[in-house]
Amino acid sequence: MFLMNIALLEEMKNAFDFADDSSRENGYFINVAIESLTKLAEKQNHCSNKAKVFEYCISSYKQKIFEGWVCHLGILHIAGDLVAKESEVDIMLDCVEAVKGEYEMESEQYTLSENPSA
Repeated sequence: MFLMNIALLEEMKNAFDFADDSSRENGYFINVAIESLTKLAEKQNHCSNKAKVFEYCISSYKQKIFEGWVCHLGILHIAGDLVAKESEVDIMLDCVEAVKGEYEMESEQYTLSENPSA
């Protein structure tokens, strides 16, 4: 189930580059894959699945596989829900700091472009 969700998520994201999604079918499948990963992560009795999902979420976030997509931060949110060890807390903090830094930099660039005298 885990590998199927990852394949669906990544392939549907790639399909957006070549497909008309005015019917929103591709977006639907991306949402289904994200929801399915979330449900998989929520299952308390599958610790190995939780570790796999956490590792995938962190890896895909760091590799910026979904950068520019709503699911880019959604993936990080799923990982946050899976934190179980102190080492995972440290990994999440690094990722969250990167989000804060990227957001602040983009915000500052936008402010300067809108108001060059700032």
